[in-house]
Amino acid sequence: MKLSLQGPSGLVCSMTIKDEMLFAGMADGRIMAWKFPAKEINSELVAILAGHDRHVISLAVSATRLYSGSLDKTIRVWDLKNLQCVQTLSEHKAAVTSVLCWDQKLLSCSLDKTVKVWAASESGSLQLMHTHSEEHVSISGSCDSICIRSSIIVCTVCLCYMSGT
Repeated sequence: MKLSLQGPSGLVCSMTIKDEMLFAGMADGRIMAWKFPAKEINSELVAILAGHDRHVISLAVSATRLYSGSLDKTIRVWDLKNLQCVQTLSEHKAAVTSVLCWDQKLLSCSLDKTVKVWAASESGSLQLMHTHSEEHVSISGSCDSICIRSSIIVCTVCLCYMSGT
C-alpha cells in the first residue's frame, strides 16, 4: 500500500492527527491539513493554515481546537470546524517547543525556561493561569490526561491544575 500526500512540499517539523485529519507543521510557518477518509489510501489537502513567521515545531489537538507552537514565540489556536485562527498567545519570550492539551486546558513550554498553564474562559478564549520557571523542562503526554514532566516541581504544579485544585 502506498500513501501519498498531495500539495506543497517542504520540511515537516511536527505532526498530529485527529479523526480523519492529518496536520503537519512546516519550517516555513504554515500548517498543512489533509483529510484521509476511512478505508482509503488517498489524501486530500483541505487547507493551508498560515500565521506563524517561523517553524511550527509543536502541535496538539483537542475535540474542537488545534494548537500550534512555533519558533516565532507564539501559540496559535485554530478552530477545527473552519480551520481559522481564533487566538494568538504571545506570552512566551522564546520559541515554544511543546504544547499539550486536555479538556479546556493547555500546557506550553518554551526555550524561555517556562511552563505556562492556560485555561479556557467562559467565552472560550485561553487565559494564562500560571507560569512556572525551571532551568530544564519538557512536557509530553497523551489524550488520557497523563502528563510526563522532567521536573518534580513542574509535575506538582501541573497536577494541581489537572485535578482542579
